[in-house]
Amino acid sequence: MLSRLFHQYVQIALLRLAPHELPGQPVVLYMAVGAALATSMAGLLFAYDFGEALYRSVLSLLVPGIFLYLLLRARGLQNRYAQSFGALCGTAAVVYLLALPFMPYFFNAMESDQSSAFVIALILLLDIWALLISAHILKHALDIEFVTGISLSFLLMLVTILAIESLVPSEPAVDVGSELGQHSSGSVQRIALANTPATRSGKIIRRSKII
Repeated sequence: MLSRLFHQYVQIALLRLAPHELPGQPVVLYMAVGAALATSMAGLLFAYDFGEALYRSVLSLLVPGIFLYLLLRARGLQNRYAQSFGALCGTAAVVYLLALPFMPYFFNAMESDQSSAFVIALILLLDIWALLISAHILKHALDIEFVTGISLSFLLMLVTILAIESLVPSEPAVDVGSELGQHSSGSVQRIALANTPATRSGKIIRRSKII
């Protein structure tokens, strides 16, 4: 069952499967939320202590969850919530897993004065991919056009960033640069998850000015 679910989340992330094609059992939603939370935590622990990493991870799921519920309720489609939110969380976990090996370099690059072109390009690609995934899910969940889904996904990213940045401290608890044996200058910037949430987004994306 787990391998089949993972395959379905990958297919949704590739925009080949709709969220309503996921199993509708509550346990599937719980597993998706757990996977997104665990992978988000794994990435954030590179730069934050356990408590703040947990707080940020929970917010990165809670905000999109509320946002999605309100949208579905406005259209009388609350019955689609479990599969739609499960799709957001499951695809977030997929993107988090892909980003995880690069997380130390993400944090270290944004801490230094000169970020590598590769890291910046990868961040932008993950941003764009996460935006498209969220738009795809919202399109099917709300029965809207894909372009409208992109607009709502972008709004979701902004709301998630604002919520995280306003409710949690901005300074990390871990000096990533020293852990990697590198001496870089500048302060570590804030991060947010969107598809996100959802990071989101989630994905796990290092932030300086965009999600």
